[in-house]
Amino acid sequence: MPTYLIQFAQFHEEFRLPELESLATIEKVQINYNHEEYKVESPFLQVEIASDGEAAKLVKRAILIKSVYELWGTGITHDELQVSVRKHPERWLQYKNKSFKFSVFAFGATCTAEHQIEVIESFSWLGFDGDIVLRNPQVEFVVVEDFGIETPGGKPKPKAERLYMGKLVAHGSRDLVQKYNLKKRKYLGNTSMDAELSLVMANQALATPGKIVYDPFVGTGSFLFTCAHFGAFTMGSDIDGRQIRGKGYLFALMPLGQSSIKSNVEQYNLRDKVLDTLVFDVCHNPWRKGTWFDAIVTAPYGVRAGAKKLGRKSTSKLPQEMRIYEGEPMHLCAGSSPCRLRIIYNSHRRTDYYPPTKPYEMSEVLVDLLEFAVQHLNIGGRLVYWLPTVTDEYSNSDVPQHPSMRLVSNSEQNFGAWSRRLITMEKLRAWDPTERATIDVTHRGGKSDAVALKIERDLSLRKERKREGNGKDTEKKQLGHYAFREKYFGGFSRDDKALRSASPSPSGSTPYNSANLTPAPTSISPHLTQQTTANETTSSSQSSTVLENGTISDIHIATEAVLVQSMEMPAGSIKVHGPDFNRDLSLHELLSSFNTMGFQASALGKAIDIVNKMVGSASFDRSWRLSDEPIRSDDPEHLQVFTTRASVKCKIFLGYTSNLVSSGMREVIRFLAEHNMVDVIVTTAGGIEEDFIKCLGPTYLGEFSFKGAELRKKGLNRIGNLLVPNDNYCKFEDWVVPILDKMLEEQKAKGTIWTPSTMIHRLGLEINDPSSIYYWCARNDIPVYCPAITDGSLGDMIYFHSYKNPGLVIDIAADIRNINNTAVFARKTGMIIMGGGVVKHHICNANLMRNGADYAVYINTAQEFDGSDAGARPDEAVSWGKIKMDAESVKVYAEATLVFPLIVAETFAREYHEERKRMAKAEEMVEK
Repeated sequence: MPTYLIQFAQFHEEFRLPELESLATIEKVQINYNHEEYKVESPFLQVEIASDGEAAKLVKRAILIKSVYELWGTGITHDELQVSVRKHPERWLQYKNKSFKFSVFAFGATCTAEHQIEVIESFSWLGFDGDIVLRNPQVEFVVVEDFGIETPGGKPKPKAERLYMGKLVAHGSRDLVQKYNLKKRKYLGNTSMDAELSLVMANQALATPGKIVYDPFVGTGSFLFTCAHFGAFTMGSDIDGRQIRGKGYLFALMPLGQSSIKSNVEQYNLRDKVLDTLVFDVCHNPWRKGTWFDAIVTAPYGVRAGAKKLGRKSTSKLPQEMRIYEGEPMHLCAGSSPCRLRIIYNSHRRTDYYPPTKPYEMSEVLVDLLEFAVQHLNIGGRLVYWLPTVTDEYSNSDVPQHPSMRLVSNSEQNFGAWSRRLITMEKLRAWDPTERATIDVTHRGGKSDAVALKIERDLSLRKERKREGNGKDTEKKQLGHYAFREKYFGGFSRDDKALRSASPSPSGSTPYNSANLTPAPTSISPHLTQQTTANETTSSSQSSTVLENGTISDIHIATEAVLVQSMEMPAGSIKVHGPDFNRDLSLHELLSSFNTMGFQASALGKAIDIVNKMVGSASFDRSWRLSDEPIRSDDPEHLQVFTTRASVKCKIFLGYTSNLVSSGMREVIRFLAEHNMVDVIVTTAGGIEEDFIKCLGPTYLGEFSFKGAELRKKGLNRIGNLLVPNDNYCKFEDWVVPILDKMLEEQKAKGTIWTPSTMIHRLGLEINDPSSIYYWCARNDIPVYCPAITDGSLGDMIYFHSYKNPGLVIDIAADIRNINNTAVFARKTGMIIMGGGVVKHHICNANLMRNGADYAVYINTAQEFDGSDAGARPDEAVSWGKIKMDAESVKVYAEATLVFPLIVAETFAREYHEERKRMAKAEEMVEK
C-alpha cells in the first residue's frame, strides 16, 4: 500500500493514536504503521493507506490531525530527499500539467523566505508545466522539515532530523475546535469540558449518524453537542437538574431562563440530534432493561460539587418525632388507598421537596458506571469516560475491569500533582449477571471485588486513624482516584492541615489556586498569629487563630465573609497579558497582543479576527470558501465547478456615516474600494457628497472649541474639529446640477430609471478623480446604497433642480430589492458598521432577509441604555434575526477614526501586501 505522512497537532500527544485508530474504525479504513516509530515529540507519522480517497476519509473528521500527505520521499538531508523522490516518477508525472502550489514549512524551526525559494527551486527538475496558483490549486506539493522539539534554552537545532516531500491529500477538522470553543458558547459551567477533548471523545466513542449516545453525568452537556455534531442522537441525565436548566447570569451572562443546555442546542442547530435531558439518579435509573445505547460518554467525577446519589448519609440522624403530612402521620398515609393516592398526587405538586443525597466516592462511581455500561451497551458499543487520579498514587490496575469489556485506550492529560485519564472501553459480549466489575488491587494488598469494596468517604475518620497511629498514615496503599475530591481540595498534600477543609462549601473555607491546585495565600491581619501544632490535629470546623491579646477567633468567620473560595476557571480560559515593549514590536505584534489585554483592546482584537475571517485572510487556516461546502441540488451550473466555488467568499457589507468621509477616514475607505475589498457599501447623503466635495475643495483641521457664531460670520462650517468652507458647497452645486440635467434627459429619451445607487454610480463616473471613494466604486461595480439620499446637500441640489428643471424621478424601491437580494443569495455575509442610525439598520435589515449575517463588527461609542440603534449590541440584532445565533460578532466601543485604520491595517491591507509579496515571489520563480 502507498505510504502517507500524517501531521498531528502537537497537543494532547497521548490522545493522537487512540483517535487515529478510532477514525480508522469509523471509516472502515485499513491502516498499517509501526508503533515504535511514533514519538510524542514529533507530529509526524508514516502510515500505509490504500489510496488518496481512503486517506481523505480517514482524516475528514479528525481533531488532532492537521493534514495528511501522500509521501513521495524522505531523507536526512536534502540530497537524500531528492534521490528518494526520483525513484518513483509515477507518483508525480501525472500532475505535470495541473495547476499547482509548492509549500515549504518546518516543525521546530522557522523557514525564511529565501530558504523556501531555495528548496522549491531544487525541485525544478520535476518539470511541472501547469499554472502556479496560490489559492485553491489543483494540487499542492509540500516539503516538510522536522527539527523536532526545541533544545533546552530554546536554541534551534542546526539541521533537521528528517525531511519529507509529498502531495497534500486532505486536512483534518480542527476548525471544529473553534466552532465549539467554550468562549463562544452561550451556556457554560465550571465543569464544561474543553471543546477539543470533547470532540476527540466523540471520535473515540465512534459517534456516527443513527447511533444513540448517552451521558449519565451530563452537567452542562458538552458531550451531547460534539457527539451530535457527527450525527449521533444524544441524551443525558444528571441528579442535579440545576446544571441542565441553567443558572441565569452566573455563567453565561444571559437573562434567567435563556441560559441552559437548550441555549447551546439552539446555538449549534442540533435540535434534531439532541433528544432530551432528564433529571434522576443514575443509580436508580428508569431505563428499561436490555441493550440499546451505542456509546456512553461522560465525565463522572464531580470535583467542585462532589458526586452524589440518593440516600441518607450514614452519620445523619433519623427524626425522633412522628412526621405529619397534611394532618396525618406519613407512615399511615401509605396504608390506605385514598391517602396513598393523595401522597402520589401531592408528590408531583411539592416543588419544595428535594430527596436526600449522600456522597458518591469515585471508586464506587466508576464501578457502578462500568456495571451500567455492561448492562445497557450494545455489543461493540463503547464506554468513554474520564478518570481523575493523583499522579504519584496511580497505577494502570486502578482502572476497573469487567470480563465483558476490553480496554481500548488509556490516555493521560497531566496537570502536575494530578491528572485525568481518558478511558475507552468496548463491549465484547452479552452481559452475564454472575460476573462483576473488579479493580485489581494486588499491588495494594490483594484482589478485591470493587462492587463490595468498602469505601470510607468521611475524611474525619481517616484523621482519627492518623491520631491513633501517632500521625502515621495507615492507608498508604490506596487507589489513585480514592477520595480524589478531598485530595484535590487539600492540595494533594499527605498532611491534612487544619486550615484545609475536606469538603469545602461554596461559600467558605480556604481559597485554592486553580492553576496549581495548592492553597492560595490567605490574607490574614498581621495582628493574627496562627496556632500550628495544636491545630494540625483539630478538625477544620474547629480551626482557630489567636489574637495578640489572647482572644480566640474562628478563621472561617473571615474566610466565609471575605475569602470566598475561587471557582475553578473553565477549560481554555485566557490569561490577561499585554505587549512587551522591551522588544521592538511591529504593528502586527502590537495588535496581536490586544486579544489578551482586556477591555476594549480585547474587543478590537476580536474585531480583527472576525474581519480576517470575512476577508478570507491567508493568516487564518481553513478560511471559508464555497468549495468547503457540498454542492446543493439548487446550485446553478457555474457554481458546480470547483474553481468557481473556490473563488466565492464571504460577501462584506460596509456601512459608515458622513462624518467619517469628512475626516481622514475617507482615504481608508477609498483603499478598500480601490482594491475591490468590500462587496456592498451603505452610507448617508453626507457620506456621498462629502467625498465629491473633497475632490472640489479641501477640508481643514480646526478645533472643537471654535465658536459657532464666529465661524458663521466667516462662512465656515464645523464638523467636530474639521472645517468646511461654504465655497466648497457652491462648487459642488456647480458640478452636480449639470449632471442632474443629463440624467433627466436620459430618463426622458431612453426611459432610464434612476435609483439612488445608479445615481451615485453615475456621479462616480463623472468625477474622474482617483482620490474619490465613488470613483473606484463605479469602476469596480461596487453598489453604494443611500436610503436617505435627500437628507443632505445632495438632497438640496435635487430640491433646487426640481424647480429649475422638474421631472427627475429617483426610484427607492428598486434599491431595496437589490440590496436585499444581494444578502439573500449570498452564501455567507459579514457586516462592518461604523456609527448607527439608518446606515446600521439598512445593512442589518437586508441581512434579516437571509436569517442573519454570519459575521458582524460594530464600531461606535453609543451605549444601549437609551434604546438607540447605534447603542444596540450585536446580541439585540440576534433577537431580530439580523445576525445568526451562531455568528461571530463584537462591538468595539471606540471612536472609529482611532480603531478602524488599525483593523484595516491588520486585515485588508496586510492581506493585500502579503498577496503582493507572494505574487512577486511566484513571478520571480517563474522567471528563473
